[in-house]
Amino acid sequence: AVVSTQSTGDYHLKRITGEFSFISKDNRTDMSHAMEDLIIGDTHKYANTKAFHALKGVKLRDIGSSTHDYIVKLLETNFIDEKDPEVANNVSPYQYTFSYRPHIVHNKKDGTVPSIAQHYIRFRYNFSPLLVEYTAEYNSFYDLVTNSIAYCGGLFTTVEVVHRAFLGGSAFIKDNMYKKL
Repeated sequence: AVVSTQSTGDYHLKRITGEFSFISKDNRTDMSHAMEDLIIGDTHKYANTKAFHALKGVKLRDIGSSTHDYIVKLLETNFIDEKDPEVANNVSPYQYTFSYRPHIVHNKKDGTVPSIAQHYIRFRYNFSPLLVEYTAEYNSFYDLVTNSIAYCGGLFTTVEVVHRAFLGGSAFIKDNMYKKL
């Protein structure tokens, strides 16, 4: 029988180095797990890259009795957008990276499982002193028009070069064919 537990919620962390854990009641519990997502900090419409969802889709199943240590490095991020008043500077999403270290418990030679105080999934986190700021920049209509004209000019120039090469190559072939006759 597979027993499953799902944890969904908000955990409020102080902005200092620390840890939080999910601990089993006994030492026989299999702590295999799968994470749908781990979002640290506030959600934000621009915070949708892998850097903000590094643990999304991590699956650790059928690896036996073990404990799991995740070491998470957090980097605070600000988004600045003068044109969109809903994007305020009071939200703090965090980009993060992680490393994973399992402690797999192997059976003794006589087939018994060694006693461990408890099995757990532990997240140790550390905040970076750095801050990343993303500033939204928008192109004006003038930039759009000038870039479109530049692309069209480059396209026509390329077509002209290919056309001239084709005409020059065909003339060269015709001249050489008539010389041989």
